[in-house]
Amino acid sequence: MPRKNPNQRMRKSKFADGFRVSSEAIVRSDNEQEIEFGEDVGLPRVHGAPILFAIARDPRTIFTYWSIDWPAVFAKTVPVDRQAHLCVYRADGVEEKRVAVEPLSGNCSIAISRPSGCYHVEIGYYQPAYVWNSI
Repeated sequence: MPRKNPNQRMRKSKFADGFRVSSEAIVRSDNEQEIEFGEDVGLPRVHGAPILFAIARDPRTIFTYWSIDWPAVFAKTVPVDRQAHLCVYRADGVEEKRVAVEPLSGNCSIAISRPSGCYHVEIGYYQPAYVWNSI
């Protein structure tokens, strides 16, 4: 059994008086923040030239990311199927795959048939039907 040291003085923590339970909320609710900031809080609107980035995620998958101002792209015309598409081409120019994507999702992973092959990717839409518009 531990012994108490008679010479040891009882000390009070310097932080003991710093903690207390508040009777009111100390963090603002979401509604209060929304009223103060409006709907302008969030990710900034895309600006500048459209960007499509593609990289091998693994030997059989290409990961793509895009940053495109879709309202500006679709201001004058809307795609026939209301979707964007990613087209994957092999190094010899043959189309490997065409995948419909949600434009606002901003990314997609695409399975490919030739591991470690060379590919290039385009993003675009159809308007009118069967007419490809690359962005």
